[in-house]
Amino acid sequence: MPIDYAEYDRWNIQHDALRQAVGLCYDSFIGKTLVNKLSVDGPKGRAPHVLDIGTGSGKWAMEIAWEYPLTEVVAIDYRRPPTPRDFPVNCKFEQDDVNLGLSHYQYTFDVVHMRTVDLGIDDYPHFMYEVARILRDGGLLLLFKPAMCLFHHYGKDEYGDDIYLPLQDYGPNDEPPPGYHLQKVMCLVDETIKKRGGSEDAWAFYREILESNPNYDPDSITIRWLNVPVCPFPARTCSCPACENHAPLFERSVH
Repeated sequence: MPIDYAEYDRWNIQHDALRQAVGLCYDSFIGKTLVNKLSVDGPKGRAPHVLDIGTGSGKWAMEIAWEYPLTEVVAIDYRRPPTPRDFPVNCKFEQDDVNLGLSHYQYTFDVVHMRTVDLGIDDYPHFMYEVARILRDGGLLLLFKPAMCLFHHYGKDEYGDDIYLPLQDYGPNDEPPPGYHLQKVMCLVDETIKKRGGSEDAWAFYREILESNPNYDPDSITIRWLNVPVCPFPARTCSCPACENHAPLFERSVH
């Protein structure tokens, strides 16, 4: 996609939707883990340092800096996003290709945040070694990535748990299921990214990648799934808070 103001707006909408769904600090996923990291001074009173890799529009990094003014936030991407007039003084943008290495930041950050950046990482397992080099002891790594696939809610299983499965193909005499054409587009995007060398499907192997790396504690690795309506088909007929609050924002992001 082109990196222009329309794309920055889409990233901002996506951020707003995700913030509604999980909170700025992912409270619904990890409780107060990130909040505690940002609220406690480091050794010798050093401010907590945060790195946002693949910052996009920079909105997550700026909001963290605004809400936690004692932190120092660095946001990196291929291109610097537009800087608002009220840009926080404790945040800075850097234009860089992280695939070239992060040795200049060795042992610097208490938190490293990576959201929807897998397609820009050439070698994900190797890059996790680079990230380990820049994290301080006890540091927190946050990886967040939507699957390039639409799922349909097929009711509940015998234990009362929700059943989500990828949208299915349809026969030549059948009407395409709602969302099918968007599903096809996403699959084509996924194939294109893989052909260009991106790590689009790394999210499916996060646990294996981190557990095979001796720099990460396997007992501290936590995987969480989030199901959020993204289009105005069956899920929008539901009156649950997720559909009412998050779906409209995700629809704008998709469109």
